Amino acid sequence: MPIVDIEIVVKDNSSFDDGTAKKLAIAIAAVLETPPGRVWVKLRFLSAKMYAEDGDRPPALLPVFVSMLKSTLLPVESLRAEALQLATVIADALSRPVANVHLVYQPPAMGRIAFGGILQEQ
Repeated sequence: MPIVDIEIVVKDNSSFDDGTAKKLAIAIAAVLETPPGRVWVKLRFLSAKMYAEDGDRPPALLPVFVSMLKSTLLPVESLRAEALQLATVIADALSRPVANVHLVYQPPAMGRIAFGGILQEQ
């Protein structure tokens, strides 16, 4: 059930094809070893004009922000490996450096998420 929100900072003339979200969903599902239809990806673009970093120089490479909601989280050692794998496949799919993919794991969703109005409790 992972729900993955991906926000890509782009220059105004950047474009991605219609299959980008699907490509990301497939790559993420492979890392998470989920059955088909269980990884949901929401893809958004943020104009570089609406993004800034502190300091004196503009960012050399534009970042990708990823928010991952899963029913449960792995132990930290396994999560560390998973985060690197996810950043790698997302970077590859978007032709961005891995160092520019930033992943936030949301608190576990079990017991606080409902699908079709039905609370997921197990």
